[in-house]
Amino acid sequence: MAFTMTMTGNLGVTRALYNVDWAVGYGAPCHQVDTMLVQALLHIFYYEQGAVYREGMETSSHTPMPPPPGYSSIAIDGYIGPATQAHIDSFQEGLRTLGWIKNVDHRFDPMREVPYGLSTIQKEHYALFKLNQSCNNSDVIYGSSFFRDLRWREDMPISLRSALKTEKKRAAQYSGGGAQSSPAVKMAGGGGSAAYKQA
Repeated sequence: MAFTMTMTGNLGVTRALYNVDWAVGYGAPCHQVDTMLVQALLHIFYYEQGAVYREGMETSSHTPMPPPPGYSSIAIDGYIGPATQAHIDSFQEGLRTLGWIKNVDHRFDPMREVPYGLSTIQKEHYALFKLNQSCNNSDVIYGSSFFRDLRWREDMPISLRSALKTEKKRAAQYSGGGAQSSPAVKMAGGGGSAAYKQA
């Protein structure tokens, strides 16, 4: 289940980062609340903060990363479908273009240590860390709280808000967290509200 981690930056400022317990995206467990977190962060990045990747505070590090073609929103419903996958892929493609990741793997794996824990296979920053970082930087630059107040936002699902009030240091995926339950996955091409099955 999604949760909050804290990190202290170079200037001694402590801030929250939001993490998933299990990977979300193609071929991943996609637990419902973990998926809601990914959807919420992508919604904040693309549709509340202007779809600009902000590596740092200086404007030279700001790069437009438009949403995937054909989309003007992303549902925060906890189900993986074409829209959520397109947004994951689009964000990773943007990171690859900027040189932050080598390969698009179509999923967000949980972050390990923050702030600078690298992935064990690719030896690069987790895409989820880069998404958290950009959303936080946008809040700081514009004095907004879209990202910072995610745990308390009443427009977010209550199950996500409740989960994010839990603080811990390590994702279950890296803790021998036991057996995974089957996630709910939206069936491709199903449309409407009835297109759900257990994967």
